[in-house]
Amino acid sequence: MVRQRLYLASTAVRIRSAPWDRSASAALEEAEPEPAAGAPRPGVAAWSSMLFSLAILSLFVVTMIGFRIVYTRSSDHIAIAWNLFLAWIPLLAALIISGRARRTGVPNAGLAAVAAVWLMFLPNAPYMITDLKYVGHSDRVPILYDVLLLSAAAWTGLLLGLTSLLLIHAVARRFVGAVYAWALVVAVLALSSFGIYLGRIQRWNSWDVFVRPTALLDAAWNAVLHPRPIAMTILFTCFLVATYLVLYSFATRPPGCYARLQGPDEAER
Repeated sequence: MVRQRLYLASTAVRIRSAPWDRSASAALEEAEPEPAAGAPRPGVAAWSSMLFSLAILSLFVVTMIGFRIVYTRSSDHIAIAWNLFLAWIPLLAALIISGRARRTGVPNAGLAAVAAVWLMFLPNAPYMITDLKYVGHSDRVPILYDVLLLSAAAWTGLLLGLTSLLLIHAVARRFVGAVYAWALVVAVLALSSFGIYLGRIQRWNSWDVFVRPTALLDAAWNAVLHPRPIAMTILFTCFLVATYLVLYSFATRPPGCYARLQGPDEAER
């Protein structure tokens, strides 16, 4: 029974097993056993469970914001709910990209357009970490309440962003191979880190790419010429890369992790 559950866990996220070319991909897909009629595919079930968990975590954050508004009769931290909404956009875009890539098998203009939306909104997810700066800014509630609220929001935003990157990473491996896919991951996280600086320090928004593109490019160029924005970008990039490696290791190596978490009596069943 345990061996069967471990096998299903290993098929939940196929990043390590992503092939270097399409012919190997086809052979791999033909070799995979088809699920029984009416049974959900293991990968679909795993991602559905992950989305449900992220939705529950988001609902927890929104509920805490609601209780805080009712208790304090103020709109403090209501912007966290808006930031959380923006953090969901890259995950939804990544799900669309993953689904279309699996159906078409080749990049196309529609896929590139959704990928541009994903990249444009991705910084909004890890950006929520910077909302921790508001801890202790108000004495209307116990400080531990705000610590929990802002930490949960930051954790949710980080998970939403990195989960979307996990999906894009799998798609990139299928199209360009492992090495270039990892290069893409690091580049995307660096761009997101720079976007966090532009959003938190200079107060730019994702949609300013369309609303005020010239002014945004001018601000970005000026930021590149100064050491402080570069230092902040490097710091956030290192943090995001390290955090992504943790998520990646859990997503691609569940059997060994699951076995180590089991007790000796449970493993013998």
